[in-house]
Amino acid sequence: MIKFHRIFLVLVCIVSGAKFDDLARAQTLAKQKDPSQSQDQETEKKQTDTGSKKQSDAPAKKQGDKESKESFRSDNPKDALHRFFNGMFEAKYRKSIENTVLRPGIEGYVRATIAVNQAMNRLSAIDTKRYGGEKAIPPDLLSRATQMALEKVEIEQIDENTARWPLKPDNPMILVKQDGYWKVDFSDKKFDLFIELSTESFSAIAASLNSLSDRTEAGEFKTREALRLEFKKRLGQ
Repeated sequence: MIKFHRIFLVLVCIVSGAKFDDLARAQTLAKQKDPSQSQDQETEKKQTDTGSKKQSDAPAKKQGDKESKESFRSDNPKDALHRFFNGMFEAKYRKSIENTVLRPGIEGYVRATIAVNQAMNRLSAIDTKRYGGEKAIPPDLLSRATQMALEKVEIEQIDENTARWPLKPDNPMILVKQDGYWKVDFSDKKFDLFIELSTESFSAIAASLNSLSDRTEAGEFKTREALRLEFKKRLGQ
């Protein structure tokens, strides 16, 4: 069984150990506008929302790739932080990659996060379709938990080229200005284990949740209660 804290390791600094029911209650929270949304709208019109891991991995055409890189770059740390996370929740690989310092393993980390978010949303949609919308597993659990954290804790500017997001003051997320643009920075070796275990855990839970979705579509769970019990077992609760 994959334990809850390992499943959500990649967001451990974000949800601060929140239980499933805490995340479910976040569904009632009004969605906050991404500060970079207006700048991204023109880009999004030009691009097809990938919606799948295969599509998000596909290489862009040279001109389209150039446009996406320029459009997704961030002039301030807040935009970089929001775009880094939102790119993964929107299954837009390039949007996240353009807002992080490249390092070994970061590409797999982003793809694994996209995969687990898509698996969660797939299960939510199947739950709703099969048993009705009331009390269904909420969609966008990971993005809603992240949004709660982004609203809760402000970014702190350290100097003109460095900032930090101190949701966990003893281990804050660092942002740096690189080549004129702001990016999330996991390049310090202290993040090596975090990146490795996050990628491993998210890939495993994505496969587990997709298996659960397949079983639900096949009619294996006669009631929502049976599905919810199996879902929580897979989260280690």
